[in-house]
Amino acid sequence: MQGFRAPGIFFLTTLTTSEQEFLKTLVGNALKNGYTKFIEPCAGAFALSHLAIQAGFKTSQIENSDVSMFTSIMGYAITGQPLEELCLKAKGFRDEELLDPATALYAWKYLSMAKNAEKDYFYNYLVDMEKRRDEHIKFLSEQLNRAKDILGGMNYRTLDMWKHLEEVIDNPNALILANPPTYRSGFEKYYDTNGNMTWKEPEYEIFDPKTGLEELMDKMKSAKSECF
Repeated sequence: MQGFRAPGIFFLTTLTTSEQEFLKTLVGNALKNGYTKFIEPCAGAFALSHLAIQAGFKTSQIENSDVSMFTSIMGYAITGQPLEELCLKAKGFRDEELLDPATALYAWKYLSMAKNAEKDYFYNYLVDMEKRRDEHIKFLSEQLNRAKDILGGMNYRTLDMWKHLEEVIDNPNALILANPPTYRSGFEKYYDTNGNMTWKEPEYEIFDPKTGLEELMDKMKSAKSECF
């Protein structure tokens, strides 16, 4: 059950130690040089926002967004927004259960793994999740509270990266760190539940690195904000 036990499950595990140190220095220098807004589109597990806090940014200076259900449940929980707005539905779960962020994350994890239940690893994982459901939900709740203690006060929205960039890319006081998918439909495949969990998904454009990275670079080159 390593995935549920690892400290910092919700952030930083996606970055190596050297990457964290490099980004922390970069973000800290930006703050010292007068940048007052930190923007993280494609927020994922909020790794970059977490580093921005370590570098000295206040939560009120941090703005992030994403289009995934997983990130949005987390983002809403951290920022105190009601989950009713996400209109979550999950097979085997009552609607009122899904108003609790930890239970909603448990449902997503369970249903995202259920599609591979014919494989021994996933089957055993699912059996453990069922046997220790309360323990898993309690652990997820503790992790969310920890994230809220660190990141509470930031601004999170369900929003397409391109739309978010249009809003902030000409703000000369903004530092933007974007970390889009490295292969087409990467996030969609990772977060897929075979339709067993649905929500009020925002409109967005699937990012294709073959064309999207060049488009993103061109947009950032002409930006008035500082972009990476």
